[in-house]
Amino acid sequence: MKKCRLCKQDIEDDAKKCDKCGSYQTYLGRFVHIGIPIISVLLAVLSWGQTYLENQAKKDAIEGEKAAQEMTTVATEQKENAVMEKEIAQQTADRYNEALTQIGREVSSMRELNIESPVYRQKLNTIDRNIELSREHVRNLEERPIRRLEEE
Repeated sequence: MKKCRLCKQDIEDDAKKCDKCGSYQTYLGRFVHIGIPIISVLLAVLSWGQTYLENQAKKDAIEGEKAAQEMTTVATEQKENAVMEKEIAQQTADRYNEALTQIGREVSSMRELNIESPVYRQKLNTIDRNIELSREHVRNLEERPIRRLEEE
């Protein structure tokens, strides 16, 4: 007779399990009784964790694709807006240029009158300078949307 490892009761020498407490007397028996359920639980937790991480990675990839699509849409809209802005600036510049050309013609007509007043001539020269400054301003307005398009 030998003693049970857990409850210390007398059991048969070849007994693998105690009849009183149900404890396995060999290390292999204890491992099978306790270790397999623990390993099963660990494997289930690891499997769940892997599935969770895979699903999270898929969600992140989908969110990344959506963000990329939104950024592409915004970039396209910005480019379209810049093109429209360029067209509007060009139309405005054309109108200004037409008006400035008309003013220039009228100033030339006034010069042809050959009025000898220095004040009159000075005013015509001032108008000519203002026309040139306005043309320079219009050129800057025309270039601004073009520079924006080139930067994008």
